[in-house]
Amino acid sequence: MEIKLYEEKYKDQVVKLIFDIQEIELGHQSKSGRPDTKNIPEFYQKSNRENFWLAVDENDNVVGTIGLTDCKNGNGELHRMHVRQDMRRQKIATKLLFELLSFAKQKKYKAIYLSTADEPGAKHSFYKNNGFEKVESAPEEIDHPSHPNVFYKLEIK
Repeated sequence: MEIKLYEEKYKDQVVKLIFDIQEIELGHQSKSGRPDTKNIPEFYQKSNRENFWLAVDENDNVVGTIGLTDCKNGNGELHRMHVRQDMRRQKIATKLLFELLSFAKQKKYKAIYLSTADEPGAKHSFYKNNGFEKVESAPEEIDHPSHPNVFYKLEIK
C-alpha cells in the first residue's frame, strides 16, 4: 500500500469509493451529488496549500482518500477521509492522516479542523486518539449545514 497524490487516472475509483461509503454503507444521501469528488483538482488542488491524497494498493486500486483545503488565517480543513471497508484496521487512515499533517506542518498551518456527522462510529475514537479535540464550532469559513455536525480541531505544533 502506497500513499500518493491524486491523479486524474484515479477519478472513477475515487468517486466510487466515496459514493459506496457515503451512500451505501452510511446511508448519507447527497442532494448535490458530491461535486468535489468529480473534480478533485478544482476543489482540493487549487493552491499550493491544499491537496488530496490516495492510499493505493499493489494492484493500483484506491483503498483510501483524504483531502485538505486552506481556510485562511492559518487554518485548514480535513475532508473526505475514507478507507474501503475491507481495508480498515490496517493503519491506512493513520498513514493518510500522517501524510496530511506532514504537509500541513510544512505549509505552516496553525490548526486543522474537521466536521463529521454526529453518529456513533469508530471515527470519533480515531480522531481523538490522533490528537483532535472536540470543539463547539469551527471557524466561520467552515460551514457544513447538510447534517448535524461534530467539529474537531487539531493544533499543529
